[in-house]
Amino acid sequence: DIPKEQGCYTIAWGTKTEEHDDVWIEVRKLREPSCPKSPAICTEWVVTKELLDTKTPPTLKDKIPKPDPNGELRYAYLNENIEVEKAWKKYLKDSWEPWAETHRHWESVQSIYGKLFNIYQQQKRLGEAYELVLGLGLLVWITKNGQRVRRHILVGQANIVFDANRGIVRVGPSADGSKLALEVDM
Repeated sequence: DIPKEQGCYTIAWGTKTEEHDDVWIEVRKLREPSCPKSPAICTEWVVTKELLDTKTPPTLKDKIPKPDPNGELRYAYLNENIEVEKAWKKYLKDSWEPWAETHRHWESVQSIYGKLFNIYQQQKRLGEAYELVLGLGLLVWITKNGQRVRRHILVGQANIVFDANRGIVRVGPSADGSKLALEVDM
């Protein structure tokens, strides 16, 4: 599930480097890319809550209130403000869409970072009651009475480390090595 994005590494990709000599997984906390500011001409028209939703492009309101000099409430309509629509289309194409793409990549990295950090916190909180292991191979078996068995075949000792200063979560072998063993206890 680890995305091939900046800030992520896993030995499963088959690329081992000196920097990642004893690392199976590494994920760095990245700064969230900020949403580009919409054009000033569009400010009143923007549906603000839609700006940060990277799944669908934000929209403009069809009309906005514009009080006249007498204090009577009137409306300005989007279809009568071509310059607003032009500026909005340009903003979407040149600023918002590239940002949304970058933000989606950031979210995929943050999701993995969050999951690993959660595991790290659980390990610290639960201490010896919580064991982190590397599982290799998967036995999938259905018994005669229909019970499903899904179990890793080999296990190795693993360690998760959090570097708070650099915002990095790493998973690798334990200090004593991974000590791979056949898993017979089911």
